[in-house]
Amino acid sequence: MKTKGRGGRTTGSVIVLGFLAAMLFASCSDDGNNAQDNQQLVGNWQPGEGDLFPFLPGVESVVLQLRDDSTGELVFREPESGALACLDLIYAELSDEAVFIDLEVYDEVSAFQPKNFAFAVDGNELTLTDNVGRSQTFTKLEALPAGAECQAFSEVVASDALEADPRGDTGLVSDGSSLWFGADAQPNDQLMPYVLATSSLGVPIDLPSGVAEVQAYDGTLLWFHTGVGYIASGRNFADVEIDTIDTDLDLGHRLSIHAMAWDGTDLWFSGESDASGERELLQVDISTKTIVNRYDFTIELSALTWDGTHFWGILSGSPSPLVQIDPDTRQVVATYEIPGYGQLFNRYLGLAAVDGDLYILMENRGPDSNTATILRAIP
Repeated sequence: MKTKGRGGRTTGSVIVLGFLAAMLFASCSDDGNNAQDNQQLVGNWQPGEGDLFPFLPGVESVVLQLRDDSTGELVFREPESGALACLDLIYAELSDEAVFIDLEVYDEVSAFQPKNFAFAVDGNELTLTDNVGRSQTFTKLEALPAGAECQAFSEVVASDALEADPRGDTGLVSDGSSLWFGADAQPNDQLMPYVLATSSLGVPIDLPSGVAEVQAYDGTLLWFHTGVGYIASGRNFADVEIDTIDTDLDLGHRLSIHAMAWDGTDLWFSGESDASGERELLQVDISTKTIVNRYDFTIELSALTWDGTHFWGILSGSPSPLVQIDPDTRQVVATYEIPGYGQLFNRYLGLAAVDGDLYILMENRGPDSNTATILRAIP
């Protein structure tokens, strides 16, 4: 495991940092005395009174990190689960009293945030004020708080621009030799294999039923989302439905299912309770169609998998989309990012844990739209 590298997202970094260098040069005095002043903002700053960056609902800001290379991060935490959101930034002092800060510079969220702030440093206290008068104070820390840093995988190997168009709510499942996901195709949607031995796509299986959004595999049946969001369909590889789990009629607890995972014994559902509107995890015995355990779970997962000791999930819409979850406490024990694969050009869809590695299915956007990427990430 590594902490996330200082570079953060890399797309366009040379251009952006070159622009910053020009800004810094222009803002410096002729004798260069401003270079020393630039260091006054460098450090780890704990947010205090004020709410200057309120654009992630339901989370609390943990630390503002400003590095000496004009990059940094603003880290948020979802208080109940412990999941982090680490927003990359670039910054530059425009004068002794003004600073330019661009949050998540390689993502669309950047367009909606203020950029220019007045600042004042008084000892270990920093105050930022935006152009409409909102302000927030920060206290300088000796080091990053424990658990306040997103992680990076030790190695990531990519299979890019795969000729398959993943279904919007498909997951990624493993049968031991191949990974499977649902793909849009004509005349029928398909179950698409990614062969682990060759790191390439295999021969797809046509799905005349149109049920293609696979989410889990129990060793016998593949489990799919259905058009009825609270029912899971267990099907074989011949596209024949063998079993169903109706969370309303079978379980007596209607759940809009967003993600599924098989832990070797039971099937897990992540979704939203119809009765309460709250997010939950259900542990289900598929042989008896009964709920083994039901847990409140505050974050929304669009994919889920089991690695033998922990769950891994994809956080819907998060800039830090991969989380490792303790099955006993349901707490996020680590939040991961993959630099270069932000949600502007890649939609994270599915996860599969195989032999200690994590495979991530992405739908590509932009110039490579209608293709897929599968990453092999090594913790």
